[in-house]
Amino acid sequence: MKRKIRGLYIAKIFGIPITLDYSWFIIFGLIAWSLSGGYFADLLPGVQGPVHWVMGIGAALLLFLSILFHEMAHALIARSKGIPIRGITLHVFGGVAEMKQEVDDPKSELKMAAAGPATSIAIGLFFGLLTVLSGSIFLKAMFGYLFYINIVLAVFNLIPGFPLDGGRILRAILWIYTGDMYQSTRWATLAGRAISYLFMAYGFVLMLSGVLFGGIWLVFIGFFLLHAAESSFRLLMLKRGLTGMNVEQLMIRNVNTVSPDLIVQNLVEDHMLRQRHHSFPVLENGNPVGIVTLHDVKRIPKQEWLSKSVRDIMTPLNPDITICTKCELSEAFVKTASNGIGRLLVLDETNRFAGYISFRDLETLVTLKLREA
Repeated sequence: MKRKIRGLYIAKIFGIPITLDYSWFIIFGLIAWSLSGGYFADLLPGVQGPVHWVMGIGAALLLFLSILFHEMAHALIARSKGIPIRGITLHVFGGVAEMKQEVDDPKSELKMAAAGPATSIAIGLFFGLLTVLSGSIFLKAMFGYLFYINIVLAVFNLIPGFPLDGGRILRAILWIYTGDMYQSTRWATLAGRAISYLFMAYGFVLMLSGVLFGGIWLVFIGFFLLHAAESSFRLLMLKRGLTGMNVEQLMIRNVNTVSPDLIVQNLVEDHMLRQRHHSFPVLENGNPVGIVTLHDVKRIPKQEWLSKSVRDIMTPLNPDITICTKCELSEAFVKTASNGIGRLLVLDETNRFAGYISFRDLETLVTLKLREA
């Protein structure tokens, strides 16, 4: 399977792909700079500048390694509950373990959500122990910082606002007592919105008080939490609106397809521009072999359009881009929302191509159903 990576792929740990989003390099540089030029320079003023930089870069790397372990704890618990993990991505706001499906059991949700903060606390205590045992002033300073920041991360993630770990813990507890995941998610999301507004308000207060960088950062965190909370709840409601319907009821049957041997230049000129479609199912001798999109075309230089074929750039057939005609639309929704393409090839009982379905089709259907409700 060709996985579309938004960032820099670095490794697989326990079979889970690890990716650095490009925004990670910005925050890594800022943290290393602030630690070397600020925190460690103030803590050890008699030490030469290059040493501060080595300490700053080392502490920043260990910080993100701690975040990776935090996300790995989520991922491993999820996988032990039968939930496939697409990968872990580190980004400007920390990291995220990408699950291919939502958990359907509140007790499993509780264990998954608690695993991250518990890991951060354990890592913090480990660095605290190293701080006490270390005889080097340099290592003592680095380990002391890592002890402090991991405990802070654990406390921050335990804030009871969805989709933070604390919000997921809150949702799981409410879900256990009410038996209603949707209502529990609504309450946890409301808590998440309230907390995001508090972050933004306090950030503006800090900016007015002259603490510009810290204030801007809190406002950004608030916006991120607000967007994440609303997006998570919206996706859940969309999925709920599709329950009980199958793919055959919504799929598009008469779809223009392309051959894998088609030259990219002809794909663009004869299909994408003339038909004004951004994606096409790819069929070979009537059998589905993949999906090609405008994004695939943009990933190669224009001068290669005449030398490359659709086969060279398409996403090959794999479970993430296919679904059966009798499958529920809620399953199609989860796949289109997470596969990086937003579309699925629909296959019949004999695995022949039967139709095409997109996230936009699903979203439109739910919008209409909510208006009728």
